Amino acid sequence: CSTVTSRIGALSKLYNATGNDTSQSSEASVEVPEEVVQARMEEKEVLLAMFDFADEDDDAAAVFRDAQDENALDVILPIAGYEPPERYGFPPPLMLEVYVDENIAPLYPNEPPVLAAVGGGLPESLLRDLTRAIRTEARERAAEEPGEPRIFALLAFAGEAAEGIVRKETGELE
Repeated sequence: CSTVTSRIGALSKLYNATGNDTSQSSEASVEVPEEVVQARMEEKEVLLAMFDFADEDDDAAAVFRDAQDENALDVILPIAGYEPPERYGFPPPLMLEVYVDENIAPLYPNEPPVLAAVGGGLPESLLRDLTRAIRTEARERAAEEPGEPRIFALLAFAGEAAEGIVRKETGELE
């Protein structure tokens, strides 16, 4: 679907332009080492085991771009532990979009994936703050632990960071 591809491409360009991250791969095709491919396949296997049981009609279900292709790792995951405050009404679930396929982050887990927090009723400015916090964590983990799968750890971090952002917003509103 070209709409999804152009959206991911735009997100990748924005992500790379605002982050000054020179480790992110360029538009040119990159030769991916076998150990990177193997690490991604193993991480996907774990994520599928954890999230594949979810009901497809559930808004908070994990969505894999291609669950059947073992080399495709793009995924949208629910951020557990986040409860929107009552003032947000009944928003869609808070989700973490993770993109590495289509040469977006071909060396992941040796480089951070492109990430975005979406939903949860958070105002755009707070979603942007949350995404920046997750991106910073992803970069630090990639530098400290290159080659280590980290999507689940980033998901846990996202839940904690979202709660912190909402607490801060609540304090400012009181």
